[in-house]
Amino acid sequence: MKRLLLFVRANVLLLFIGLAASSFVLAQEAERPRKDLIGITGEYTGRRNITKMVPPLYPEEALRNGVEGIVEIRIGLTEEGKLVKIKAPPDINPLFKKAVAVAVKQWEFGPFSGEARDVITTFRLTFKFSIEDGIGRAELYNPPEGSKGAKRMLDYGKFADWENWVDITDEN
Repeated sequence: MKRLLLFVRANVLLLFIGLAASSFVLAQEAERPRKDLIGITGEYTGRRNITKMVPPLYPEEALRNGVEGIVEIRIGLTEEGKLVKIKAPPDINPLFKKAVAVAVKQWEFGPFSGEARDVITTFRLTFKFSIEDGIGRAELYNPPEGSKGAKRMLDYGKFADWENWVDITDEN
């Protein structure tokens, strides 16, 4: 019986030491900034944080060839509103990709409010490149109310987009 009591006491002590060590490690992890954490929000929500916007220039080659299209990108911002990443689908038109990247790098964003700290917030931005009377126009896309495109604007998108899309932050 004494042996059993000693065995139980030793295991309880080891369990307590293990829990204390785990708590210490978790506390250290909690204090470490986690810029690798990603938060996703909808396009409408993300657009509200834009404080300065520079529209993309319509690429001359695309204009000459009559190329139009809808272009989606995802951007990543710190909680302070600093742009840290621009991503695009791998099959995006390279002319539009460059135009969008150059423009968005000139944008400014307000801070994201909320409880998330040390998180990169990502959201989709959709641009429309169109030609009217020989003049190229590039702007944020505002789909007709009630359309599939408008519903997509409320959608947060897929985390896989952020993971699998190509980094175009350094496009010049």
